[in-house]
Amino acid sequence: MNQIFNSKQLAQFILDNCIPKYILNEKYIKYKPYVIGISGTNSAVGKSTVASKITEILGLKKSLFVDIDNWINVDRQTRYRKLLSGMNPSAYNLDNLLLSLNDLIVYRRITQVPIYNHSNGKTTATKTKLPPSDVICLAGGSCLWPEIRPYINYSICISTHSSLDEKEMIIERNIKERNYSLDEATEEYQITNDAYIEFVIPYKDYADLNIVVNKSYEFSFKNVS
Repeated sequence: MNQIFNSKQLAQFILDNCIPKYILNEKYIKYKPYVIGISGTNSAVGKSTVASKITEILGLKKSLFVDIDNWINVDRQTRYRKLLSGMNPSAYNLDNLLLSLNDLIVYRRITQVPIYNHSNGKTTATKTKLPPSDVICLAGGSCLWPEIRPYINYSICISTHSSLDEKEMIIERNIKERNYSLDEATEEYQITNDAYIEFVIPYKDYADLNIVVNKSYEFSFKNVS
């Protein structure tokens, strides 16, 4: 399959072709939400973008976007000093994350979650409330971790066409959107890349759908290795 999609087209394709139609049946969703997990073999591959497009199409009354980065509980400067990636499980409050997933998915009740600010690399002092929803889209490299997979009905993994594309995408995003210097972004790329190799790529084959993205953020289903 050689079709090329932008993020919204990909989100619509996923809803039309990969997700069973019965998830919007009231008799089904009354008891349990349908959970889509979007992981990726590195940062800046479009995980959150695609997840947010799915919820945008379904509407806020029907769906909820959850960014798993919100459970990072080691600030950027501390991680930088320790050479610790935000993709390393040690950087997460995993117990708190699992409690929130239980609230949303198992018990279908409101949960309070922290807010991680990527622009300064810190968790805010206040929490936000997330309501239960019929369809929940989780986004984060950790979606394929063994602790999180049991909560997910359909999983997606996004990879880049090449390591060069990947490096350029991550460094550019971290400078423009996360206020890194060039040196910080370059070092962060290496730390993050090593963490993805160790903590994400081994679980890539658990994904129900593998997708590739180029540096123009065009998505396709070809040449996934």
